[in-house]
Amino acid sequence: MAFIILGLCGVEFWLQSSKESKALDHEVSLPSATPASSSEHVTLEPMPTFAPPASRSAAVIQAMDYPDLQAAVDALPYPGGVVVLAPGEYRLKKPLDLTDHYNNGQKTRWIELRGSGEYSTTIVGNFPDSVIVDMSGSGNFVIEDLAIAGKARCMVLSARKEEAGGGGNTFKNVLVRGDDCEVGIDLMGSECNRFYNCMIYVSKPDAVALLFSAHNDLNIKSPYIENTGGSNTELRLYGCFIHSYGVNSVGLKVQGNANDVSIYGGYFASKGFAAIYLEGMKGNLGDVLISGLRVEAENGLYAIYARGAVRNVTLEGSCLGAAGEVVRYDAEGSTGWAEGWSIMHNSLTIQDQSRLVGSKSTAFNFPEPKGGRAILRLDRMVNCRIENNWIRAYRMVAKNSGAKRDGGAGSAAMGEVIDNGGLLAAADAQLEWYTPLTLVCSQSAIGNTIRVNKRSEVRFDGVARGNRIDALNDDGEVRRTYLGTGSSADLLNLNPVDVQAIKSPKTGDLAMDSGKLRKDGVPCLAYFNGLSWVPLVGEKPR
Repeated sequence: MAFIILGLCGVEFWLQSSKESKALDHEVSLPSATPASSSEHVTLEPMPTFAPPASRSAAVIQAMDYPDLQAAVDALPYPGGVVVLAPGEYRLKKPLDLTDHYNNGQKTRWIELRGSGEYSTTIVGNFPDSVIVDMSGSGNFVIEDLAIAGKARCMVLSARKEEAGGGGNTFKNVLVRGDDCEVGIDLMGSECNRFYNCMIYVSKPDAVALLFSAHNDLNIKSPYIENTGGSNTELRLYGCFIHSYGVNSVGLKVQGNANDVSIYGGYFASKGFAAIYLEGMKGNLGDVLISGLRVEAENGLYAIYARGAVRNVTLEGSCLGAAGEVVRYDAEGSTGWAEGWSIMHNSLTIQDQSRLVGSKSTAFNFPEPKGGRAILRLDRMVNCRIENNWIRAYRMVAKNSGAKRDGGAGSAAMGEVIDNGGLLAAADAQLEWYTPLTLVCSQSAIGNTIRVNKRSEVRFDGVARGNRIDALNDDGEVRRTYLGTGSSADLLNLNPVDVQAIKSPKTGDLAMDSGKLRKDGVPCLAYFNGLSWVPLVGEKPR
């Protein structure tokens, strides 16, 4: 009896193995070894679910039960369901179409592609003039635990019809490897997009890893791409890794009309133009929150670059570095402003390694600004608040007088800053730390509040009205508050001090004196008339 049972089990196992082998012959080639999964995953809020109404059961389809992955997707009934992808490599013969689907006259409302891990399940395509995965349409899409790789103009496309409402796309534990693409993921006119623990890599010159735009900049063909509504809203990134290694490439590009963008944690690495590019040239861009993000762009031009109408940007609790300047608002060709920006409690560093041989850096030809580089360079700013940031900078200098440029093309003097004249081998270079400008505003600064270490770290080159700068004086022994243009001293802090101990008072300074000028032991307000401190009685002299 036992032999009969074992024999039946063996037949069942052989039939199942034959079925799986037949399915694998169509599309899937299993890898010889499965790499370890990602070691760290961050989840800052519960994953949203897109389950159908309780009255309908969700379909769960095994991709290996169908001739190819497209057939599995097309088999999903109304209102939608899950396609499960076993470990392996799924090679596409044409772009995977996740756009609007109908089954028996009823429209599929949601589709989920669920892999077995971003290092064990991979969708591969080779479509140089198109996309690999097309998620255009009005439904809800979920892609999780898989990788997308290959060659295409755009790896993943999501577009929506204006009359259809939002898309509601969720990416969880997804790896997009776009070594030869123009855009990694294009969220065109899309709404309610969430990314959890995702990784996006691009390395082609001028490529964009993640594009959040209402415009068809690539002229890609898709059913709903010509009528996306002209705007996009709500993008959330949680613990994501975005790498842009090509010359002039960009990590995340947000292009107006766009609003409601949040980045929580994560890591951006850039050797390109900018890790984050906020463009308000085609419409207003606003309500951007960046919190707890780390950006390393020691061979990139900027950590954050913005232009056009860009309002309500909050940068907090983040660690950002770039070879050129850390945050840049460029007013050229625009009437817009950096409006209502808040930059607080960050570590901001100019970390220029672009002069090392082999850096392949976009920042190599960075034009040195007049007066030196600044951590923040905002051409026009209104109602902004900048305070409590840790500011520092380093550059590469020659370690000794025999250091060679470009592997032998001339030598550098000890301590020489290597500019556009050449590169240094890493063995001949060392870091030199220096104090940079904190902020430079070249055109207009109105109604801003700035708190820095020293007044000399802030420079207004254009129109400046109603600004408040709170800083130490040049000798560092007392805080000085500058009002108006910030070009002259108006008010020192009102904490009682012995005014005679202030080394560098300026005509017009006010301070609360706790020394000789006080009356009956009570501190009094003192005024510096250019020669000495005197008690202030009545109106301040003019």
